[in-house]
Amino acid sequence: MCIIIQGKPKDITKKYLKNAFRNNPHGFGLMYLLDGQVIQEKIYPQSFKDIRKLFKKHRNKTDNIGLHFRYCTVGKKTAYNSHPYNVLNKEHKYQMAFMHNSPELPHVAENENRSDSYFFVKQFFAPIINRDISLIKNDDFLKTLEEIINLKCDSRVLILDNFKKEFTRVGTWVEQDNLFLSNTYGIREPIYYSYSTISNKTNSSPKLKASDLSIQEPLKEIEKTEFAGRQTYDVSKFSTYKDTNREKIEKEINHVYSVLQSGNKAEYLKLMTENTGALATVLKELFHDQNYDSWNNYEETSFDFNEDTIKNHG
Repeated sequence: MCIIIQGKPKDITKKYLKNAFRNNPHGFGLMYLLDGQVIQEKIYPQSFKDIRKLFKKHRNKTDNIGLHFRYCTVGKKTAYNSHPYNVLNKEHKYQMAFMHNSPELPHVAENENRSDSYFFVKQFFAPIINRDISLIKNDDFLKTLEEIINLKCDSRVLILDNFKKEFTRVGTWVEQDNLFLSNTYGIREPIYYSYSTISNKTNSSPKLKASDLSIQEPLKEIEKTEFAGRQTYDVSKFSTYKDTNREKIEKEINHVYSVLQSGNKAEYLKLMTENTGALATVLKELFHDQNYDSWNNYEETSFDFNEDTIKNHG
């Protein structure tokens, strides 16, 4: 899903960087203008220290920078799928870099390795801009570009070039703390959930079924689980795939999260018998292949949500 942050480096605090990385740990990159050149660098970070190191390397070289934190939805988790992407050919007179934020841009998947952003630039954006870079200054072109990037879902892109010599934001952005953000959930604070366990002693509570124990046992090992919450996305007005069945599924999953957050034992047991599908989806999101260390140890661990669920449910 990702998040893009654009503004003065002095306004991008450690808190912004850390929360953005916690929620989007699959890639990091930056871009800015320096002496008439577009400077860009990207990595696949192994820890928050990698983020701080790269940001520190560049922060004093400019007063306006674009940062991208990637959450993988299409393509592999590698440095080459981090943003930004080059748009113009190497022999072109000018330079242009491209960052994107949304679950998916329109594209034709040529393989499973590259991301949707890569294919969108390669197949659609780059061929047009390479022929006529002046279009980046054309308001009608930018409006058309916004319609195109929103065909599948609500999207935003950030473009930087040394022809226009400034950042170009396409889509709906948020202004906060003197910064431009492609969304706000990508820098949200971690949410802390405490789950009380259910005793199986016969003198204090009814016996649990074997099917109940299969879900309850993992919870006994964890008194406190920390996670950053689900990433949600509003469906674009250009979307064509929204339907009533999907809305029903989304409501069921949101209800499961509400019950887990409330800690209501009776409601949880009710979910186990009446809404097992949504409950299983949520538990898989939260606990499947996860390391249950606290955020204090996050720099040494990986914390991935279920990618298919993110794509299907926002």
